[in-house]
Amino acid sequence: MLVKSQKEKHATEHKVKDLTEEGESLNEEISKLNRVAKVMQEAHQQTLDDLVTEGEKLSSLSTAK
Repeated sequence: MLVKSQKEKHATEHKVKDLTEEGESLNEEISKLNRVAKVMQEAHQQTLDDLVTEGEKLSSLSTAK
C-alpha cells in the first residue's frame, strides 16, 4: 500500500511538473505573440499616418490647380 501511494505521489508530481512546464511554454508563446501584435499595431498606425499625410498632399495639390 505504501509503495502504491509513493508511486501515485511520484506520478502526480510528474504531472504537475509537466503542466508547469507547459504553462511556462504557453506564457512564453503569449509574450511573443503580444510583442508581434505590438509591432503590427505600430506598423498599422504608421501606415495610417502616412496615408493621412499623402491624402493631405493630394488635397493640397488638387486645390492648388
